[in-house]
Amino acid sequence: MSALDGKLYQDTPLGVWFEGEKGVVNQSLIFRKEDTGHRLEALCDIPAATELVSMPYELAVTPKMIKATLPADLTEDLSDHSVICLYLMLHDLAIEGVPLPYDLKHLEYAKTLPRPQQMQTAMWFTEAEFELLNGSNLYPAVLDRRQEWQAKLKHMLKKLEGKVPFDLNLFTWERFLWASTTLSSRAFPSYLLDGERENATQIFLPCIDVFNHKRATAVTWFSDHKNKRMQLITDEPIQAGNEVFNNYGAKPNDELILGYGFVLKDNPSDIISLRFGAQGEDERIKLLERLRIPISKSHYIRKDIETLPEELKAQVRILVADDEEIAQIQAKSVDETAADLWKTAAGFVSWPNELEMLDQLAGMLEAKLASVQRALDRTEAAARLTNGKKRQRSASEDGNAAPINGQAQPSRAVIREQIRDMIETYLEGQIDLLQHCLVVQGQEFDDVVARARADGFEVDEEEEEMEEDEDQE
Repeated sequence: MSALDGKLYQDTPLGVWFEGEKGVVNQSLIFRKEDTGHRLEALCDIPAATELVSMPYELAVTPKMIKATLPADLTEDLSDHSVICLYLMLHDLAIEGVPLPYDLKHLEYAKTLPRPQQMQTAMWFTEAEFELLNGSNLYPAVLDRRQEWQAKLKHMLKKLEGKVPFDLNLFTWERFLWASTTLSSRAFPSYLLDGERENATQIFLPCIDVFNHKRATAVTWFSDHKNKRMQLITDEPIQAGNEVFNNYGAKPNDELILGYGFVLKDNPSDIISLRFGAQGEDERIKLLERLRIPISKSHYIRKDIETLPEELKAQVRILVADDEEIAQIQAKSVDETAADLWKTAAGFVSWPNELEMLDQLAGMLEAKLASVQRALDRTEAAARLTNGKKRQRSASEDGNAAPINGQAQPSRAVIREQIRDMIETYLEGQIDLLQHCLVVQGQEFDDVVARARADGFEVDEEEEEMEEDEDQE
């Protein structure tokens, strides 16, 4: 049984340490164990407008605090992300018994952080689990983040050479991944403390960050700048026995999987990202750059859209325009200082161009839908295989790959049920979004046909019928 399970928050080693550092914990909070860590429940009814926890600003883990604590040459030329990960990894080494000459005052907090075997973000997926995402937006996002974090670790190790009293081989990729994942899943924005939104970075707020997320939970993050205290306040009553939640904000499932390791069924904040690769004629790509809608621009579409993104449509108008239309667009874009230049130049080109643009967008959406559907088919096939065989796995299959920080990890070929279910929920949400986009595209096509005819333009009936057939499919 977990050492925290069934204990009042204030009576745990974490709570005792926190209160010793001038933190305040509501006396009605009790820890309960779950598969991926712990949750907090209300021991008795908690009224609305009640403080759940508060902490002094000075207890926050920030790049500024770390730079004032560690020797200057350790943090020199490191990003804020790397500075915090360095601090966290030093705590991890100290917990393992590595003697260190640094002032590490968050040891009790670090002891309670989730261990690698509990982490379920996409960065910790096995190879087989990760391949289930192939064809979705999340697949390249994971690759990009992995490359980014590996580059940060490489830079850190180079900067720390000869500056630390321990073997730098202890700073493995797995340990850096653990620190980075801990940061992504628990971070608060620094502007809560200093009010500077423009240069905000990620920080830890120890003991405020232990609450799980529930969308639309009514809570307030209150920054008492006068007394330099951060408070988490519930704005709704909580019944005894119910879990006490925080609210991380409106986040789509791809962000939740990548940074936190869970998804929400029928998530109203879900988005689909659409973008073009480097394709098309050079002249058109350069024109897109000049109009400040580059070919690489991503377009984020939510469930509640009524029209497709105007910048996306402007991009496609240029990509499908003939030479005469390109000349017209260039003539309209002489004043490059104008705001939203693309609206003036490519807000509308011609009726044939408008129809071709919508037709191309339909093809783009259908191709994306087919790609995500194939990913979902693979995921469902993996579920059938697992449920059908129910066979005993050997240790090599079920999870005794090389240990990370002393903890055995699942092997690369394993697909865990909870991860598969999470991926399935994510992919189903993406399919729903794409299907909605196709409905919106069809409505826009019908509207353009009607307006074109009202303007005296004869729409090719065969083209219109093809569009109707695609809608029916």
